[in-house]
Amino acid sequence: MKGVLLAAGQGVRLKPLTDTTPKPLIPVAGVPILERIITGLVSAGINQLAVVVGHLSGMIQEYFGDGAQFGADIRYFQQANRDGTARAVLPAESFLMREPFFLGYGDILVESSNYLKLRTCFEHHPNDSVISGWASDAPWTGGVLIREADRLTGLIEKPLRGSEPGNLINAGLMILQPDVLEHIRSVQPSPRGEYELTDALLSLAVVTTVRIFEITSFWSDIGTHEKLSEADHYFRSS
Repeated sequence: MKGVLLAAGQGVRLKPLTDTTPKPLIPVAGVPILERIITGLVSAGINQLAVVVGHLSGMIQEYFGDGAQFGADIRYFQQANRDGTARAVLPAESFLMREPFFLGYGDILVESSNYLKLRTCFEHHPNDSVISGWASDAPWTGGVLIREADRLTGLIEKPLRGSEPGNLINAGLMILQPDVLEHIRSVQPSPRGEYELTDALLSLAVVTTVRIFEITSFWSDIGTHEKLSEADHYFRSS
């Protein structure tokens, strides 16, 4: 299976670290975030990877090269205009052909066993798409998933605290049918002027089944210095 990793962002909340180091190369327990992700994907048989780069992209390409030393085949695609997570996928469209593919972010860390569990969930429902959820203590800070059984029916981005319909948030790891690319191309700018991947997922869920797989053990988007410290502690202890 092929995979796409979105790794073009500037990591503003992790400044000054990200002034000189791209966020995916920041070490967690001595290993760069993106290396941990790639190692986990390779262990799940997802080893043909497109990495969409932008900020300090040369450092990422120099570190990973063609991916051979990590058991992967890596190709790089530039996101020239960083105008949202939906548009970030499109530079790698030619790489994907017309097959289901893994999609994730270059700054989201999980316990590595979740990659294989996610793929197994997809293989049980090979005609559907599968996105991941995480039971959050602060769901108002993320995109809250609305579901019927294990099916996605809605998503509310950063609801008002106390009004959220549940605590399961979009965890950012997914295996998608290739038809999602048509939905991505149709996404309109959000109120903040960005093309949001979540809008494409909701559009996809209207016409086909999008299942939800719940991440276990550990999840973090490494969005702040505090989360970076928590992840470092977790992986040093595990």
